[in-house]
Amino acid sequence: MTDRPGMVDAMVIGAQKAGTTWLWEALRRRADVFTPPVKELHHYDHRHIPANRAWTHRHLRRGVRQALRWHVNRANPFDRDWIDYLVDLADRAPFTQGWYARAFARAPAGALRLDVTPEYASLPPEGAAEAVADNPGLKVVHVLRDPVDRALSQVRMGFARRKLAAPGREDWAQALADPDLADRSDYARHLATWGAALPPDRILRLNFSMLRDDPAALLDRVEGFFELPPAARPAGFADAVHAGPRIEAPAWVRADLDARLAPQRAAMARALAAAQPPRLRTDLGPGLDLAPSPATPSRAGQILSLVRGRG
Repeated sequence: MTDRPGMVDAMVIGAQKAGTTWLWEALRRRADVFTPPVKELHHYDHRHIPANRAWTHRHLRRGVRQALRWHVNRANPFDRDWIDYLVDLADRAPFTQGWYARAFARAPAGALRLDVTPEYASLPPEGAAEAVADNPGLKVVHVLRDPVDRALSQVRMGFARRKLAAPGREDWAQALADPDLADRSDYARHLATWGAALPPDRILRLNFSMLRDDPAALLDRVEGFFELPPAARPAGFADAVHAGPRIEAPAWVRADLDARLAPQRAAMARALAAAQPPRLRTDLGPGLDLAPSPATPSRAGQILSLVRGRG
């Protein structure tokens, strides 16, 4: 693989609750892949989805705090360059073009620079167009999950964050009415946006069921698409990451989603049928057979503040 212009070479864009964290964990273990220590940089959705700006800074700082704590607890000696890099990621003009370039500046020569941010699937056309224009030669993996199963996983994640172990009918109804659920489930729009932004040979659409049934085959497809050579698989590489809570959905909830998301299920089926060879098509549901310089004192203050969770 040769060096490419732009800030990143590759993206994994979603969908949310479709195994993107697993892919991030699997790919970041490779020496020939560089991805920042904060999964989901949210650079392009911060710029093009104004509602996300209410939480993107908080998400970034939380991710940096986690990376700093990991380093402080395990590194001996400390890597001051790495610590400065993390603090810069949190505090130095985040979500600007210069910041995004610096996020990948530590990539070794020739390494694949990878941004894994599921939210990019929801970008408007101008956002996807900017991502492609900024990064010539960009390749994108778009993992699609049955939209009803994906929506239920999102709802359960929301319940878990609210510590609702036994949600009632009103809780379910409120979750189903959340505009964010509808937006993340709008596969037809997502597929059209990215289909217009990239030629077919630079976007790989995969079925989440491959991760469930044959994770090694899914990872092989992704690595081949990104032109990465075969690599040994570490023990436990197929283990689930961030498995959702087990909260059974009432029958009426699933029936509501089945009806509401039928067009999105059909859009997913069409996209996978067009993108994947027959031997890789998998069942999508009823009726579908598809398969270091020292830190300055002020810098030290920033580091302590981030590690302690302030700001």
